Amino acid sequence: MVDSKALVFRSPRRGPDRIDSIELAGRRFSITRPGDPNLLLDDPYVANAFSRDEFMPYWADLWPASRMLAEELLLHPRPGGTRTLELGCGLGLAGIAGACAGLDVTLTDYDETALEYAAANARANGPPGSRWRCLPLDWRHPPALEPFPLIIAADVVYEERLVAPLLGVIGALLDPAGTCIISDPNRAGGERLAKALAGSGFAHARRPVSTAGDDGAAVSGTLHLITKIA
Repeated sequence: MVDSKALVFRSPRRGPDRIDSIELAGRRFSITRPGDPNLLLDDPYVANAFSRDEFMPYWADLWPASRMLAEELLLHPRPGGTRTLELGCGLGLAGIAGACAGLDVTLTDYDETALEYAAANARANGPPGSRWRCLPLDWRHPPALEPFPLIIAADVVYEERLVAPLLGVIGALLDPAGTCIISDPNRAGGERLAKALAGSGFAHARRPVSTAGDDGAAVSGTLHLITKIA
């Protein structure tokens, strides 16, 4: 993996978009995303980006873990105005749900095209007065930001190589009294995350969750609740 400086990618836009209508915790969201994410995989830009930094445009799908996290924020609201950082926001569903629940959300991603979709989705779904912004972010090079009381992320440990930089950016940007919530669809990455957290200076608890997948069937997952050890 390249690690000499922060990298941001911009995926090509391929094919027409589609709009998915999703109901979560009694609220309906209209999420615009690429109509056929597989077209991105055939693009020479993506092949070159993978060779450069193992980059893949996973942001273009609406993953079940993002629904799990969105429902958590809607069903268990935090104090209004809580400064919140979403890591790997993709299409923005979880962060937008947080904004709908009154949080002050900064949506971040490695891919600037993902941020364009996230911003469009936030404008389409956020109620008047909701607070959100978008920021490109490479976890390996956290920007100098004021620490956040709440950090959220959905399905971000699908590869082992992502765990160390994820913990690094959490360590850099989580307020000492804050909480990080990571939703995981019970992939092997969740266990890798738990193992890495042991003895790392973080406290870690888990809570089972589930959501409805695209076909309406229940999808099980886990919320990883991470805090700093004083």
